[in-house]
Amino acid sequence: MQGQPTLDGGETVFFWVLVWVALALTGVLMTRLRLTWIVWPGRAPLLRLRWGPLAFRLLPRVVAGRPSGPSKRRAGPKRRAAGGRADIRALLTPARESARILLRGLRVDKLYGHIVAGAGDAAHAALLYGSLHAALGLAAPLLARARRPNVTVGLDYSLPCPRVYLLVSVSVRPFALLRAALCFLWRRAAGTT
Repeated sequence: MQGQPTLDGGETVFFWVLVWVALALTGVLMTRLRLTWIVWPGRAPLLRLRWGPLAFRLLPRVVAGRPSGPSKRRAGPKRRAAGGRADIRALLTPARESARILLRGLRVDKLYGHIVAGAGDAAHAALLYGSLHAALGLAAPLLARARRPNVTVGLDYSLPCPRVYLLVSVSVRPFALLRAALCFLWRRAAGTT
């Protein structure tokens, strides 16, 4: 056929590689990032990040071969920049806009919380129990964002201090993170010009 352009072998391969890269990038950006935070009494808090088949433990950090202990580095005098507050104020508006975008894409997958009020004294424990119930009532609109929230408050007069059992799992698509970062950079660049 004359007059119609045809693709030779090299251009066809390049086209299909480009299509597969675009599909893979779209799949990566649409996979949810899940952050899980677990707090149990007597244990260090656990913070995990899961992205598709990849899982990372962020807290507690385990470094092989190095004993955990105080740092031997000397701390020098800390200096403050003169324009530090002005820089922070300039970042607040872009940060607020990008946080709004990020919160819109955030999904609370699991929310389990059990707080046991205890203060060593029966009267203080009862006051703490009432305060925790009031706080739970105030947090009801926030808890409504979770799929199946399970938050309870208990009372134990024999406990010397309150105990908190918490499991929070939130997820967000990397596309929402990228969008929030681009909004922040765009607003920041518009504010500096």
